[in-house]
Amino acid sequence: MSRFTHRTHSPRCATGSGRAVLALVLLLGTILALAPAAGATPTWLSSVRLSETAHNAISPQVVSNPQGDAIAVWMVQAVGYNAVQVVERQASGGPWQAPVTLSQVGQDAQSGQVAIAPDGEAVAVWEQLAGSHFVVQSSVRPPGGGWGAQVALSDPSSDGSEPQVAINALGEAVAVWQYSAGGHTIAQAAVRPEPGAGWQAAATLSDPSNEAYRPQVALNEEGEALVAWHFGAGITQTVQIVVRQREGAWQPPATLSGAGESAGLPQIALNDEGAAVATWSIRASGKQLIQAAGRAAPGSEWMSTATLAEGEQSFFGSPGQPMIGIDSAGGAVVAWPLISGNKQFVQAATMAPDGSWQTPATLAETGFEGSEPHLAVDARGEALAVWTGRVGSDISAEASSLSDPSGTWSAPRTLSPPGVFAFQPAAAIAADGNGFSVWDTSQQSENAIEAATFVTAGPLLNELVIPASGSVGDPLSFSVSPHDDWAELGPTSWSFGDGAVASGASVEHVFASPGTYEVAVTGEDIFGNVTRDTQSVVVSAQSGGGPPPSPAAGTAVGGPGSATPTAASTPLLAVVPKLTLLTRAPQPLINARSLILKVACGGSSCSTSSSGWLRLPGSHTTWLLKGRSTAVAAGSVGRVRLVVSRSLRHAVRSYLRRNRHYRVMVHLAVVMTGHGAPQRVDAVLPIWTYPGFR
Repeated sequence: MSRFTHRTHSPRCATGSGRAVLALVLLLGTILALAPAAGATPTWLSSVRLSETAHNAISPQVVSNPQGDAIAVWMVQAVGYNAVQVVERQASGGPWQAPVTLSQVGQDAQSGQVAIAPDGEAVAVWEQLAGSHFVVQSSVRPPGGGWGAQVALSDPSSDGSEPQVAINALGEAVAVWQYSAGGHTIAQAAVRPEPGAGWQAAATLSDPSNEAYRPQVALNEEGEALVAWHFGAGITQTVQIVVRQREGAWQPPATLSGAGESAGLPQIALNDEGAAVATWSIRASGKQLIQAAGRAAPGSEWMSTATLAEGEQSFFGSPGQPMIGIDSAGGAVVAWPLISGNKQFVQAATMAPDGSWQTPATLAETGFEGSEPHLAVDARGEALAVWTGRVGSDISAEASSLSDPSGTWSAPRTLSPPGVFAFQPAAAIAADGNGFSVWDTSQQSENAIEAATFVTAGPLLNELVIPASGSVGDPLSFSVSPHDDWAELGPTSWSFGDGAVASGASVEHVFASPGTYEVAVTGEDIFGNVTRDTQSVVVSAQSGGGPPPSPAAGTAVGGPGSATPTAASTPLLAVVPKLTLLTRAPQPLINARSLILKVACGGSSCSTSSSGWLRLPGSHTTWLLKGRSTAVAAGSVGRVRLVVSRSLRHAVRSYLRRNRHYRVMVHLAVVMTGHGAPQRVDAVLPIWTYPGFR
């Protein structure tokens, strides 16, 4: 038995959550590259083929984590059966890897979906034929590892289909699907509470005496999950949604759409602050309406429904599929197809965090095509939209980007090569605005999956050394190691605040007069995308003025005027007997509700506790970060969460509005007990932000 469905995608949009394995994770996601300078041109690189030449491949989907690790999944038509395959690209650069088949050889499989955490852990789901029914299956790939054995999520006594999956900062995962039971189609879900744990038993979410189709899922750092579907049969259908808090039960469904309408194809997006936005399509009197509603915080009421656009129903009688994404501040972007007269459009609208919607922008307007939009949104509100369009005699994959939620979309760009038909494009975006698109191409009876890379961010400015102080007449050394996994490096330049400039990764400069100078370094890629960092250097008239002494406890560290900590002064990997504090890349503080520390106690079990403090430059307030005690088993890695208060998040936002960008230090301490005298590890870790915060 073989069943084949060629259908649209569901988005896995960025929500700002993040988790780094063996890392300090300051949650909203990794943003290491600063915003591109004005005049830089976002660039799509030439497309590459992902699927193998031996078999046809269709229905691709792609996801990316904040760091830029990407996974594409599709269905391949093998000899005698269909299979689900994935292919990966690491954020550290290099080409896409060879495809890997997830589904069982010889068994029909389709509808693959995948989600990826910032540490690279991935969860895939798909439907696979087992006997006479399709069963929802799952496979997990740990960071740096291979895909594990498939696990059945749905009951094999009937059909499970249309699976979706989400994973959050702590490795919690939720899978949803529609299931045939008792003559009805219902929405079901399964939860994986943490990495390494098994999936819990499937739960029925919808009324089992009615119909529920195409459930969609969103999951945030706090463990809150939202699932939406369209409910009912016949002319009247509604959009329903359910909520589940961490370790809680699924709440009864609530209805979002209006009574007496025919609503369908819902999409849902959720950020780590608990703000959520849903969108759906309405059929009414031969018209198609695109509607949306938002929620400001967990437990708050959903705002009044907004109608974003009105057009004609599609030629096939079903409404067009809207797509949605949300940023860390609660702003949203929605894209949809719309028919008016003889033309089919792709439109998009942005919602401000206060719930107000901008006038829709038309992204594509062609004689017939302009369909199948897909959308990806990062934590800053930057967005990539892709769709199927018509260019001359070609049906192509088109793209447009939005670099500012209050700005305008870029002119459409054709991604697929000429002379081929391209269908079902999908997009993914990393925290720095770089991203990917995949689509399937058809040429000479062959279908293949292709991908293109979107480059808009400048290089990372790694290992930056700017002395905090110096003396008149003494040469000072400045250095940086620019790194870019997305594009070739361009020049590196320096400005010393006294009118002098230099170029190169390592330079020296002599200041002629005492004072405080703003030293800026700029890294550039070959496309003109740049990253800048600025720090103050205090130059004294006396000779021999080296860097200032380390601050006493309780004083502010970091921000403008402070040097970047080196490996010697900041234990980014601090180790004491039987206790390891494992940290990785600096992370942003904006909108983050907690820091996640990962600790290992060696060969024995132990208990750990943590605390920390932070003070913004120029502030007289010290914010304390408090964590709970955590038991860590022998040979395993434990998680310690430090709560970031709402007042601190507000202070960081206010600081960013006054300052283009800054670096600030978080002081941390982890104490281990259970092996005689308590052992303590201290660390001072840099937290980076970006000038594009809104």
